[in-house]
Amino acid sequence: MRLSYTNPLKLVKTKHGAVLGKREDKLGGFRFNAFEHGPQVLAIDGRLTFAALGEVTIDPSRPVQLTAFPSILPAGWVGTQAYKSDNLRAEERVILVPFSDTGQLDVSHAYRTWIRATKNG
Repeated sequence: MRLSYTNPLKLVKTKHGAVLGKREDKLGGFRFNAFEHGPQVLAIDGRLTFAALGEVTIDPSRPVQLTAFPSILPAGWVGTQAYKSDNLRAEERVILVPFSDTGQLDVSHAYRTWIRATKNG
């Protein structure tokens, strides 16, 4: 028997006020999105990403896509999944990994699952 399975990819969208509470209202009612890849939620990992996490936005109006980029993972990294996405907007490189893989190698760094939507999102 041969089984084949493809992890569905979609954006999960927040409702107004769901991420930052009252502060979100003061920021102009931003919407936030997260990547769901099968059973995993992906996160931007600060160690692998050159962009400032707060400056990364996501364009939910585009078709959702990921490009595998495992060669970016440093030696000693547990896991083999790393992705780029044309949905993400930033001045520098942005890398997504499964949330469960963030914060590795005994180095304190930031990560983010909820990403602010662009104005057209």
